[in-house]
Amino acid sequence: MEMTYLGRYTLNFDAKTFSILCPLKKTRFSGLATSDRPKLYVISVEGYQ
Repeated sequence: MEMTYLGRYTLNFDAKTFSILCPLKKTRFSGLATSDRPKLYVISVEGYQ
């Protein structure tokens, strides 16, 4: 299996809003993240208390 690193996306959300920032500093999914190839998403939370 070959895995390709797509970069780190920043997600911000609350009960009413949602925003994303891609590694290219654009406010949308971009590059390979928008392809029709299979993807594996890993989600982590930093500083969660």
